[in-house]
Amino acid sequence: MPAKRGQHQVRAAPHILASLRQNLNHAEKVLTPEMNASTSNPLVFRKEDGQVEFVMGGNWDGAVLGHSLDALNAGLVDAGVLSQELSARLLSSRWSYGLPANLAGGKVGLNSGMVQLQTVATALVPEMQVRAFPSGTLSRPAKDGQEDHNTMAMASARNLRANQARLDTVLAVQYIMSAQGVDLVARGIDDGAADPRLGAGTRRIHAVIRGAIAELQDDRNLTPDLEKMVRMVNGQGGEGLLQAVRGGARR
Repeated sequence: MPAKRGQHQVRAAPHILASLRQNLNHAEKVLTPEMNASTSNPLVFRKEDGQVEFVMGGNWDGAVLGHSLDALNAGLVDAGVLSQELSARLLSSRWSYGLPANLAGGKVGLNSGMVQLQTVATALVPEMQVRAFPSGTLSRPAKDGQEDHNTMAMASARNLRANQARLDTVLAVQYIMSAQGVDLVARGIDDGAADPRLGAGTRRIHAVIRGAIAELQDDRNLTPDLEKMVRMVNGQGGEGLLQAVRGGARR
C-alpha cells in the first residue's frame, strides 16, 4: 500500500449539512403549530357585544406546510449528493490516497470489491433529484376560479418521505464503504498497528458497524449487508449506531 494516505474532504460539506439542519429546525417550528391549527371553514368567533362573527378564509390551505417540506426535501437531496460523492471517491485509488481499487478486500483483479454497492447510491441520487422539484410551485386555482389555491402539500410530503427512504440507502452505502476503508488502512499501516488513529466517535461508529457486518474479504453478496445497514441507519435495530453517532457529535 502506498505510503501516502489520508482522507479527502469535500470542502462544502459543513455548509451542506448546516443547511439541512436549519431546514430541519425550521420545519419543526412550522409543523408543530400548523398541526394544531384549525382547518375548518368558516371559523366562528363570539364578539365582546355578544354577536357572533363568521370568518370565511382559506383555513385548509397548506402552503406553509408544503413549502417547508419542499425546502427540507431539497436539503435531503443535497446531503444525498454529498454522501454519494464521498463513497464514490473511496473507489478510486487516486482519490482515496492509495486504497485498493474498488475497496477490494481480496486480490484486486480477481475481486470487484464494493463497486456494485456504490452503484446503488449512484442510481438513487438522480431519483432523489427528480423528486425534489418543489410541488408548491404547481399550485393554481381551477374551474373558472371556483376551486381555491391548491398547495400540493400532500405531494410535497410524499416526495419527502420517498426521498428519506432513498437517503437511508445512500448513507448506508457510505457507512459500509467507510468501514471497509478503515479496515484496509489498518491492514496496510507500515508499523503494523491495528488502529488507524481514529477519533473516538469514529471508532465507536466503526465498532458498531463491525458488530453487525463483517469486513469484506473476497467478494460476496452484499445485498444482506446493505439491507442490514439501512435498518441501522433508520433506527430499526440500529440504536447502537445512532448512539455512537450522537456520542461522537458531542465530542
